[in-house]
Amino acid sequence: MSAKLTDEGLSSYPVHFFTSDTTGEKPYEEFYTDGEPLDLDRFTSLGVITDKPQPEKEKIQTIIENLQAAFRKEGAAKEDIVALLTDYLPSFSHIETGKGLDQRM
Repeated sequence: MSAKLTDEGLSSYPVHFFTSDTTGEKPYEEFYTDGEPLDLDRFTSLGVITDKPQPEKEKIQTIIENLQAAFRKEGAAKEDIVALLTDYLPSFSHIETGKGLDQRM
């Protein structure tokens, strides 16, 4: 299915709707999680996450260093990178289908 949409109606940029079946695609987009305080009254069409704690700089530096070390290793595996990201972001979920965007094209 495809559609061509803009604020004025139709345009030359198609939008394609299709089943998500490639590795890493999410079934839906999350803009906030259940645990985040959300202000839905500040703007009419936009929710604002409030009082979100800032991540610790040391924790960010550690994940960056761990990722850099993993990428420097010869034969770095996707599973290692996914494990590092999951450790840093516990709500991170990676769906492995064995199919990439190259196979979709």
